[in-house]
Amino acid sequence: MRPVFHKGKPASGNKGVMPPAVVNELVALYTSEEWSQLETTTRTLTKHYPHNPLGWRVRGKALLRMGKTTEALQALSTLTRLAPQEADAFSDLGLAYQSDGQTALAEKTFRKALAVKPDCLEAMGNLGILLAGQGRFEEAVALHRQCVALAPQTALMHNNLGSALRESGQGVEALACFSQALALAPNYLEAWMNLGATLYELQKFDEALHAYRQALVIQPDSDLALTQLGRAMGQLGRDLPEAVSLLEKAVTINPVNPDAFVALGNVLLVTGPAERSREMFQRAMALRPLISWPAKKKPADFSVLVLDTPGAGSTPIDYLMSGADYDAHFYCVMPGQPHDIALLRSKADLVINIISDADSGAGVLPETQAIIEQLGRPTLNPPGLITQTDRATTATRLAHLPGCRMPATTRISGQDLVTAAEQGHLEAFRLPLLVRLAGNHGGDDLEKMDNWEAVLAYAQQHVSDSLYVTEYADYRAADGQFRKYRLISIDGQLWPYHLAIHDDWLVHHFRTDMAQQAWKRDEELAFLAHPEQVFNATQMATLKAIADSTGLDYCGIDCALDQQGQVLVFEVNATMLVHDEKTEPFAYKNPYVTAIKQAFTAMLTRRAKPPEA
Repeated sequence: MRPVFHKGKPASGNKGVMPPAVVNELVALYTSEEWSQLETTTRTLTKHYPHNPLGWRVRGKALLRMGKTTEALQALSTLTRLAPQEADAFSDLGLAYQSDGQTALAEKTFRKALAVKPDCLEAMGNLGILLAGQGRFEEAVALHRQCVALAPQTALMHNNLGSALRESGQGVEALACFSQALALAPNYLEAWMNLGATLYELQKFDEALHAYRQALVIQPDSDLALTQLGRAMGQLGRDLPEAVSLLEKAVTINPVNPDAFVALGNVLLVTGPAERSREMFQRAMALRPLISWPAKKKPADFSVLVLDTPGAGSTPIDYLMSGADYDAHFYCVMPGQPHDIALLRSKADLVINIISDADSGAGVLPETQAIIEQLGRPTLNPPGLITQTDRATTATRLAHLPGCRMPATTRISGQDLVTAAEQGHLEAFRLPLLVRLAGNHGGDDLEKMDNWEAVLAYAQQHVSDSLYVTEYADYRAADGQFRKYRLISIDGQLWPYHLAIHDDWLVHHFRTDMAQQAWKRDEELAFLAHPEQVFNATQMATLKAIADSTGLDYCGIDCALDQQGQVLVFEVNATMLVHDEKTEPFAYKNPYVTAIKQAFTAMLTRRAKPPEA
């Protein structure tokens, strides 16, 4: 925001106002964003005019832009003493406190600005942004609504309200705000970016891509817009060569943007070459060794180090760890790369390993275990336990558990399956068979085969791959529907997450017609509210034994009930997705999803801050 400069007549002595020529110089330097020169100039001016608020105001703003927060605080504190009736002075000081992580003082100072001038838009907006960052969404939204009421023709106010609504999970109303901002200012880049991000979260993918493309029309060299569009296309699997091109342009324009390198690395994981992908992740880590999600309050309750790696199947924790009272620091384990153990230990009251697929993570889990041993911190889901959660090992482990049924499963090479199919025989297995690529989830590359000709055709397409073969188990209920339940185990306690009902054996929530079938949604809600009415006491005990058998602190169980009342297990591991619902018709799930998040946070708190003996 352009500062307000008050001109006046020249005067002699240190208490006089600045000459107009000096004021004009400050305006020119500020407008051209020459922060270093502005800092130098105002250092001299504040010595010559120590009682003139203008020099301290501009100096504080310049120092803040330069990241010199401590000096900015000194300058802006002086400003508020010289101009105690200027609300903007307190608003600027509040921003400096916020940049310094002193959120309590920032809030107090913004409120002081509003006490001086109740309709100070800058202070009101800044306070709203601060409160949203602390998860105080109701207060934040109320403040931004006041800003819109005071300045309905100002696009910034609608954009800020949209951002607060989006963060609070009110995506549909946020869209209306961003649209209004763009109606007022069609070339408002940030509003296009926010619109695209919100549309993407609401799974309006085509519209999201259009919004990002509009941002690029406005500013073709925006590395942020290039990154967002390229990342979205990569995640959706849309025109991957173009996604690579967009992201390569982004890293060329801004070679110090680690997010662009990460996005490019992820797309190259799919398109190849693998070495180029690895190089992108390495460059991202050189720029930013840790990705940090600061706590919504200061000081944070504790600090969590999260260990991850590209392309190896991770525990989806975006929802579970968002808006927390603890700091989260994400570290990418790259095999063969040196690890700064001292840095990692300094960020870790608790370690969480989210490399959670035993197959795709096999190459990096041993090195991750070595890092954890060097850190010497409490750890959730250690790699040694993750390695025992592949489909075949799980089936063997559960084979003799009373009340549990997991179909026989084996891992086999594509070539060996070709041989078995040609012979029409696979030891200990009978048709029909389910065959999938090892490391895949969500039904990707999963096929049901009723004859050996189909098995042979599939195997011949995957001769060099590792595959899982599982005996098919018919779990159709009496009404002809297939039901798959997901429960989440957190520190030994089970929580219902969802029920998917489908008329086909391949059941995933996104594959069903539950959005159109109220009775199916009603049944899911009944399960979430009263899981004990679906699984009796014996079956619940079996489910707990299944989860306990993994030894994991956090995992999910996908299962059904067969015709004999046994728990039919599909998989048990830590890769399962938990997220809230942004829109109808599934928003009824959110109270139960929130309970899972709260249980997850409580577990982290217990482990990071054990009670004193």
